[in-house]
Amino acid sequence: MIIRLSRLGWMKMNKIVSMYVAYVGKPEGKRRPVLIIENSENEVLFYAITSKFEHKSERIKKLYFHINDWQDSNLKKESWIDTGTLFVLSKEKIDFKYKDIG
Repeated sequence: MIIRLSRLGWMKMNKIVSMYVAYVGKPEGKRRPVLIIENSENEVLFYAITSKFEHKSERIKKLYFHINDWQDSNLKKESWIDTGTLFVLSKEKIDFKYKDIG
């Protein structure tokens, strides 16, 4: 997964932001919400946020954390934090662009 963010400001820990996420091995991607876990000088750690829950296996559902106040977080749909994968993004390798949404 490749993320493009911008150095226009600092992302706060436990903040939901919208980022463009490119699909692995493909030139296209989409803007999606993510939860910032840590924002250090050299890297950003985050979890993806998804609205796709209903048809997931029980094993995967156990890794999802429901966002109770998803509307207050400015999310368009009922959403879950996918804690199955913690993404680590090196700030040295990528030009950052993000939008604060919640």
